[in-house]
Amino acid sequence: MPQPSAIRHINQARVLGALLAHGPMSRAELARALDMMRSTAGNLASALLSEGMLADDVDASPRGGEVGRPGTRLDLNPRHSFFCGADIGVGYVRLVLIDLKAGRAGARLWQGGARLSPPEAAGKLAELLPGLLEEAQVPDGALRGLCVAVPGLTDTEGRVRRAPILGWTDVPFLDLVRERLPGLATVIAENDANAPAACRRAQERAVPLA
Repeated sequence: MPQPSAIRHINQARVLGALLAHGPMSRAELARALDMMRSTAGNLASALLSEGMLADDVDASPRGGEVGRPGTRLDLNPRHSFFCGADIGVGYVRLVLIDLKAGRAGARLWQGGARLSPPEAAGKLAELLPGLLEEAQVPDGALRGLCVAVPGLTDTEGRVRRAPILGWTDVPFLDLVRERLPGLATVIAENDANAPAACRRAQERAVPLA
């Protein structure tokens, strides 16, 4: 029986999380790690393989002294999805790009002498991002999310309520970023202390809901 889309989405995220945490695994190992039937794990893996999120590689070195034909192991396809984190500070804008395996794919840093206004900061971010994507040879549409960290209080809509160190008060910063980067599906603005968790949420949203 097909799984409801929400449950399938959760289980696909579990598959991706297990492979990120433990590295390449066979379907049997994946089923054991997730405490599910091998057929269920296999169906989830097949869907993710068809989406290109996983790679199915031959393992030429069977474990435990087993003999016979080499098995296959599943691994994340790092170039399927990329995620960008941006850090806005006093006189600088820093971008870091990671791939689906959480590997660092590139970085850009702009440094100036003065604090940037909100429109200037959003514009500088939009100016730096295309060069970073080109340098890392990110395929079209493979940037799945952007998390912008600011040293201040933000709300759930990405409005910066207070950022004294930047001189910002009640700024709709997420809207400013979206205006300059309209093609991104997921853009998050967060306090810099909460940004790592926000980036993980953006990564989870990359799982297809087919």
